[in-house]
This record gives sequence, structure tokens and C-alpha cells, in this order.
Amino acid sequence: MISPSIVSAHSGIVSSNPKEGEILTEEFNQINLYFNTTINEISTMKLLKDGTEISFIDIEVKSKKMIGTLTEPLDNGSYKIEWYIVGKDGHPIRGEINFLVQIEQKEGEKNTTQQITNEEEKSQVQNNNDGISENTDDKNILVTLMGLFLIFAIVVIWLIRKEL
Repeated sequence: MISPSIVSAHSGIVSSNPKEGEILTEEFNQINLYFNTTINEISTMKLLKDGTEISFIDIEVKSKKMIGTLTEPLDNGSYKIEWYIVGKDGHPIRGEINFLVQIEQKEGEKNTTQQITNEEEKSQVQNNNDGISENTDDKNILVTLMGLFLIFAIVVIWLIRKEL
């Protein structure tokens, strides 16, 4: 005998633009999330790059869709969309979508970016070298102090033994 099964489905995402794991290669300034139910107006989303929130101009909820409009196209890098909805069934649901932006830069932009990156790298190397120099100086001072302490200890022990 075959018995009918009862299916209990909660609200959830059915598709998105960008999709999970997608690599975007063109300018992009709008996020679209599509759900399997009508979503409540309190539903929202955040966009994060390296833990820093990127602001939306507007987040609009329309029936089963949430649209986030960005202030400007995204820079190259890794992003995460964190969404939160309350569906028609009243259950709060959250999720996240990770994606990557890799837009090839135009030749003029590439040179400027490379120059900035090269200057930043040079500055960072200089700062690292300064740190190494400071660490070396600290080590030299520590070794010198330890040597002086050892000599002092030997002299004290010698004087004590001489008096005995």
C-alpha cells in the first residue's frame, strides 16, 4: 500500500543574480534575489566585501523578489550577500550568496593601478624593513644586556668565593 507523503516546505531562495560562486566579468550595480513565496516588507539584505558593508541606494521588496541597487559598480574582489526574509508562512529565513568580481581593466587604468600597487608594495616593503631593523636593534640590546648581566654574576660569584 502506498501512502501519500506530506511535504512541508518553508520559504527560501530559488535563484539570484549574481548566483552562488559566480564570477562577474562586467560592471554590475544591482542584486536580484528570487524566493519561492511572497516575502514581507521587513526582508532585507547586506553586501559585504572583506567584512566591510557596501551601501545600497535602495532595497526594494516586490512580491517574491528583493532588489538591491548599488551606488556604483563593484570593484574587483570577493563579495558576500547576506539576506534575511520573513516569508508568507511567517518563518524568518537567512542565507548568504558568495560571488567574485573580476573585471578586466582597460590599458590606461591598468597602468595607473599597477603604479599605485607598486608604490604601496614599496612602502610596505620599506615599513617591513624598518620593522626588521628595529627588531634587530632590540635583539642586539637584549644580547648586550644579557652579556653584561652574565659578567656581573661571574664577578659577584668570584668576590663571594674570594672572601670565603
